[in-house]
Amino acid sequence: MGDAVDESEDYQENILSGFTSIVVQGSGFEGQAGVRAEFFQNKVGGEELDGVWSFFPFVSFSFKPSAKHQVKLSYRRSVVRPHLIQLMPSLLSSDFFTQKQGNPYLHPEFFEELALEYSLLVGNQFLSVGPFFSRSTDVIADFTTMKNPEGFFKQPQNLGDITRLGVRFNAALKPFDRLIFSSYFRFFRLETAPKGVALMHQIESVKKWTSEWGFGLSWQMNHGWSLSASGMQRADVHQIQSSFYEDFLYFVSLDKKIFRNLTVGVTSAVPFAGKVTYQGYSLMGDGFSENVDDNILTSECPFWFKIKYTFSSGKSRGKIRDSDVFEDKRMRDGF
Repeated sequence: MGDAVDESEDYQENILSGFTSIVVQGSGFEGQAGVRAEFFQNKVGGEELDGVWSFFPFVSFSFKPSAKHQVKLSYRRSVVRPHLIQLMPSLLSSDFFTQKQGNPYLHPEFFEELALEYSLLVGNQFLSVGPFFSRSTDVIADFTTMKNPEGFFKQPQNLGDITRLGVRFNAALKPFDRLIFSSYFRFFRLETAPKGVALMHQIESVKKWTSEWGFGLSWQMNHGWSLSASGMQRADVHQIQSSFYEDFLYFVSLDKKIFRNLTVGVTSAVPFAGKVTYQGYSLMGDGFSENVDDNILTSECPFWFKIKYTFSSGKSRGKIRDSDVFEDKRMRDGF
């Protein structure tokens, strides 16, 4: 990436990597392990920065004492590299009060997770539950300062670390022949640790309990009728200085199959809510704060009609022809 006129905006990134893995299987036991090594070096404005070695291991052990039960322990480490727009040092104005500039000296963000999971499979019923711990280090996010009483300045920085410790639950159930229900739930303790520029500007750490959950329901009734519903509540997304949040979203649909390939129905989104925050934003700065709620005003029961036509049922097996020629075009890992 570069600029033919301004050499200070030249940016070059070089990554050299290697990968190895091993798989071990036994009676009721399976283990996988591997590691990816990367050498990262970048060049900013003609200046070559020091290279950095990084290692990304993954380990997974699963034990199945029977066909119904399984216990799995896993660990992985990964990297999140800054986007191109976050590296551009050009000064931009998003509005009359805000200026934004990229940061070519950003370091990558790292993520690691350790999880233990117990799962149970009985017929069409599946349940899983277990604790987890995750940590994000050198979190990349926009840092906002007030340059003067009438303007803000935003620049992406490595602001610190975020840890999460909690438990998660997943289920896929079929209690009756025509009823399917699935859900997930995650409850955890979140802690932020500001570092570098965030600590210099007295950004305080956040320690709180939070959760996120969702569900899906499908009921196939008689005479071609079907009822479905889904909902989702996301946890707040924290970025050391700021956080994003949204309201609980849910949808309900009633469909009727008219002919073999034709279905008509009606769907309602967040009925009886009246107002929905589809994106909220909160920021605490050095001597100032900002809180924004982007809301949608709805009627008591908003709905829309839908028509779906299926052109192929997928039962014309005679159209499938086998070939004696097989070409292996799969992408292979490693070298």
